[in-house]
Amino acid sequence: MFYKYKLKAAELATVIPNVFECLFVIYTKLPKRNYEAVVYKYDDCYFVLRDARILQQVKNIDHEVKGDEEELLSYIESALEDNLYLKVEKEFVFLDLNILEKAPSDSGMSIRYYEFIDL
Repeated sequence: MFYKYKLKAAELATVIPNVFECLFVIYTKLPKRNYEAVVYKYDDCYFVLRDARILQQVKNIDHEVKGDEEELLSYIESALEDNLYLKVEKEFVFLDLNILEKAPSDSGMSIRYYEFIDL
């Protein structure tokens, strides 16, 4: 099962160290470009996913607050199997979150956080 939350960058930075598995999607408009990132955390590993299918699926289920984890995990597994990811250090994830925390309020930042929970 997954639960979706809308968080701010600072809130996300305090939540993700305490979970085993999650996915978060960040959209914002920066002065020179749009910023879009999809990050999957499993244990202490962070993966930046570069698969448009995941973004489309996130948009398809955006109205859901909770749902079947397979609605997302199958897309994540496909991205990993197809090598559409970059493994990144935890410090880089938190650096980005700290920078995004200081983004102007009119940047339209949107962070969707999906926590996977076994029932």
